[in-house]
Amino acid sequence: GKQPGVFIMLRMPEEASGEVFWRFYPMDDRQPVTLPSRVIKLIEATRDTLRQPLPEQASPFTWLKGPLHAAVDQLNEEYQRQIGERTEDEFSRKLTRFLARDDVMDLADELWEDLNQWQRTAPPTDHLNRSRVAEVVRTVRAMPLGAPARDVVDALDALWDGLRAEGLDRPVVRPAGKAPSVRDLELVCWELVVTPEMAATGLIPAPEEWGTLPQRNLELGL
Repeated sequence: GKQPGVFIMLRMPEEASGEVFWRFYPMDDRQPVTLPSRVIKLIEATRDTLRQPLPEQASPFTWLKGPLHAAVDQLNEEYQRQIGERTEDEFSRKLTRFLARDDVMDLADELWEDLNQWQRTAPPTDHLNRSRVAEVVRTVRAMPLGAPARDVVDALDALWDGLRAEGLDRPVVRPAGKAPSVRDLELVCWELVVTPEMAATGLIPAPEEWGTLPQRNLELGL
């Protein structure tokens, strides 16, 4: 590829959340590219693209260790940040108040139970910005606390439908403060991405230099 680095895909077990994490670590930067749409452009290949063989003495696994540990550490930090963001915002407060209403529970007891259980381990509200959820979150946030029970139930029903459609009805369930660990995360796949010149000459930066190289060292021709 044009940009050398290490691509890693990690996944939480299905019984936890099934969430998938994309990471591409450029060899000149310890900060990964995390958006799947950007990662794909860095690792995509055609059917005619051949894998570049490495020198016999070079093991690609040598380059996996650093990025893999960095990915786990960074996911731990992200998890701790999310825990800190779980303070109640306006949406969470409104949802709690609506679920505390007897008339709402009487109208839709199964929905009430589903949302009560979901709210105990709900993700931070800023994670509810997906297309089928964002609008109804705004609706719930703006709805008066004294709104008719039928209007509240309709909004909560739409919220639950959106959460299920986006896969957000399965919150990560872990003991408090337990961040993702090597034991939790599954390594789905990974690739060492090098330029053809690196592969041909064997002049691949040593793993200990990963993330510290000046950009000029990586400007290799195809």
